[in-house]
Amino acid sequence: MQNDTELLAKVFRLRRLPNSVVTLRDAAVLLSKCLGDLDVDDVTVFSLATAIDFSVNSPEKVATLQFHKVPCLVRQNAGLDEWRLQADDPGSVLIVDFHFLGMTPLNDVDPEKHMFDSISISGLSSHPFGSWQPRGADKSFMWIRDELPAFVPGVRAFTYGYDTNLINSNSFQLISDIARGFIEHLRIGGWSLTSARPIVFLAHSLGGLVLKDALVQIADARNELDRSLLDKVRGAIMFGVPNLGMEQSHLLAMVEGRPNEILVDDLSRKSNYIMRLDESFSGIAFTSRFTVFWAYETCQSHTTIRNLDGSSGWNKRGPLAILVNSRSATCRLDEKNPSMTFPINETHSEMVKFPKGCALCKIVCSKLRQMCDIGSPMAELKPINDFDGGLPARHSSRAVYTREKIKKNDFIDILNAPNLDIRLQTIESTFGATFEWIFEHSTFTDWLQHGTGIFWIYGKPGSGKSTLMKYIFQDARTWDLIHDWKRGAKDIRAGFFFHYRGTAMQKSFEGVLRSLLRQLLLEEKELKHLLLPEFEWKLDQTANAKEWTITELEKALRLILDQNIYALDICLFFDALDEFDGHSNLICRFLKEIVNIYPDSSCRVKVCFSSRPWDVFSEHFNDLPNLRLQDFTENDIRDYCVGTIVSAQATLTTPIHDLVPDLVERAAGVFLWVKLVVKELLIEASPPQSKSVEELRDILQELPLELDQYYELIIQRTARSNRWETYVLLELVILRWLYPTAIPTIQHAIKSSGNE
Repeated sequence: MQNDTELLAKVFRLRRLPNSVVTLRDAAVLLSKCLGDLDVDDVTVFSLATAIDFSVNSPEKVATLQFHKVPCLVRQNAGLDEWRLQADDPGSVLIVDFHFLGMTPLNDVDPEKHMFDSISISGLSSHPFGSWQPRGADKSFMWIRDELPAFVPGVRAFTYGYDTNLINSNSFQLISDIARGFIEHLRIGGWSLTSARPIVFLAHSLGGLVLKDALVQIADARNELDRSLLDKVRGAIMFGVPNLGMEQSHLLAMVEGRPNEILVDDLSRKSNYIMRLDESFSGIAFTSRFTVFWAYETCQSHTTIRNLDGSSGWNKRGPLAILVNSRSATCRLDEKNPSMTFPINETHSEMVKFPKGCALCKIVCSKLRQMCDIGSPMAELKPINDFDGGLPARHSSRAVYTREKIKKNDFIDILNAPNLDIRLQTIESTFGATFEWIFEHSTFTDWLQHGTGIFWIYGKPGSGKSTLMKYIFQDARTWDLIHDWKRGAKDIRAGFFFHYRGTAMQKSFEGVLRSLLRQLLLEEKELKHLLLPEFEWKLDQTANAKEWTITELEKALRLILDQNIYALDICLFFDALDEFDGHSNLICRFLKEIVNIYPDSSCRVKVCFSSRPWDVFSEHFNDLPNLRLQDFTENDIRDYCVGTIVSAQATLTTPIHDLVPDLVERAAGVFLWVKLVVKELLIEASPPQSKSVEELRDILQELPLELDQYYELIIQRTARSNRWETYVLLELVILRWLYPTAIPTIQHAIKSSGNE
């Protein structure tokens, strides 16, 4: 039972106000009249906003308020969290509550200035409204209601409440169940309608997992209504979300033996659910192109323990602990992309309780403005082909086209991007007869002829994966083995060679989709008829229509792969999957899904890809046909060493054939290492150095075996006074194939860099 002091400290919600209530005082007057024992001055109304609920026939208003005198109805029924009041109109009922379940609008916006909606989702065992308020007796301020609309004009703010009470709960709902309920509230609120405004989210702790699960469910939905919800999402700020689990042993003690124990167990750092959700959400966030910021706590929190005075109940005075560490709260992005993370020097609970005028509130609002693109108009993008010969500037990941640059009205033209597939040309070809063994490797050749699904080639950095993939991709024997003459389908090959140091298109998911679509259309031009009904407008409209969204590119690829008109046997090759500039789980799922064609499709798809042996690839593909490259290249490396030494024999004063066995052994299957070392030994064995075999063997033994350490040695050998010029030169040489007109400027750039 709550006493008067506790009730007066609470913020209440007043629902079902008629649309004729226009001002805060109007709401206070109507409420006091319905209660009968309160004056207008006994209540303070803080907000009044129009409810978004398409299940009711006429617009209603929602208010937030506090009582300065406890009404008799509330005092007499203090065990409840909701009270119904009879209004003047027959059948009209006002509802007062402090559970704040469902959607609560906190402000109204002029329809002409209404740009976005913000929805806040609270955490485990927290109050949907109060968890965003500063601690203390004064509950007159709540930053999402009172400051966010001023800092982010045009945004309408909502809170979303759901039942996550832990103590004595009989609920056995899972996070996925809560997420499904959230989706239904989004639907009822009209966010699946085309007229709805885009959405940004604020999510704390468990609320972030609910949001992630909801978006995953929406993305997996087959109906357009749910998919349209995902299209509305512009981004989210996640506060202390346990993406990789949290410290929850103290919570398990509270729910032990209760139906909700499984929900708390899912928050464990060892939870399979947490890991699967992180994997799925990361891919969706990338493909949908919405922005996510991750905030992490930097203060320990008191855990929950039983009351020590013998009374039943729990309190938050237990041992201090880090509830959600930074690695979990930032989805492991803190080192990879620190600009998307930020610390909040508070406990797990306090990290969203901003007081009035708090600087952190302004930081959060600035990130919302960034997601909403308020106050930062997009600069006009310059096509990369317009590079004027100076030093290359950073450019957008999305190609910009003009009508003048498109000679033909064809999908092939508008799918292209500058240097999209040039990486293949820059990969070194095989040396002599190296890699011939691949066409005698029974597992690989059997997969080419009879296999389905995916084949994985993996190896150490520098082991020659890209050279091998280029060799397989271009060799006619590959296509001889793939061809199935009995099926009578057209063989189509396509490939994408990732390049981490290239343009954004050469390492992004957008680049993959553009390249694959373009190659498929080049191989079978009739496929364009599948795209015309959906995308013909891109051929006819203005320059802006030539841009493609990820959703459009995905749909275009699905139209080709799911069709049953053209019989196609498609073999796709992907090199350097580890150089993909996105979440590895996304590209892994993509490969798995494109070989999983609908049964009634006329396409068959198989994929061969290469990568480093990262754990994420092992988890996805270790049980599929594969080969470890360094296990098969000993003879290739020996042939390379012998051939290179023989070619340079005329310039050598010291015969170094005897070093070949040592070179092969120390290379351990890494082609790049042996190329660098052989080159160094050839220099030392030629005039004027002309070192002896013993001296060369000593040099070989002292050289680092790991490539990274070898690179460090090269840098250490470079005089400090020349390191900056060397760095500039290397960067420009790397970029020369991207910007051929920059070659005459290299010398000038190096000289200029020395003056900085």
